[in-house]
Amino acid sequence: MTRAHRLPVAVAVVAVAALALSGCSGTQGGIDSPTALDATPPPVESVSPTAEPRAEQTPTDAESSPDAPGPVATMPAAVPKKEGDTKTYKFGDIEVLLTPNELGTYTAIHIPNPSRRSMFFSITVRVTGPRGYDVTMKREFPSVQPGDSAREAGLLIDKDGSPVPTDPMAQIVAFEQVKS
Repeated sequence: MTRAHRLPVAVAVVAVAALALSGCSGTQGGIDSPTALDATPPPVESVSPTAEPRAEQTPTDAESSPDAPGPVATMPAAVPKKEGDTKTYKFGDIEVLLTPNELGTYTAIHIPNPSRRSMFFSITVRVTGPRGYDVTMKREFPSVQPGDSAREAGLLIDKDGSPVPTDPMAQIVAFEQVKS
């Protein structure tokens, strides 16, 4: 092969290599064509511990199926039910019971699973009161069976020694539910 014939072959090889490296196949559009690098993942919805609680999460089409629990409210009812010293807050189907005593606030969480699938639940509840009382309870329930409920209770003591409120308030600061 002569030197004159080698030059066009070399240019063709470089052009094919450049097209192969750039990902062009000749079947899709030009510069404005989307690539895998341009794709953004869909947003993930969750309740953030730093965000202000929302009145209620809106269910998506997938959540409205009988396999998934319904929406969960993250703000308590306007007036919690009071029975003796115990206050019961309802957050959708979730119940948080608060009973103050001389050591701290006894806190019980009840999360039903009305779906037809086993569910993983994670919840963080914040209990507050006047004069600086502020405690958090985080619990995870890895496999709550259909029709069953996740239950947990504990005595919450303020580590700073703030006095136990006689009228504590509950707030869900984070909640996650996933099919397990």
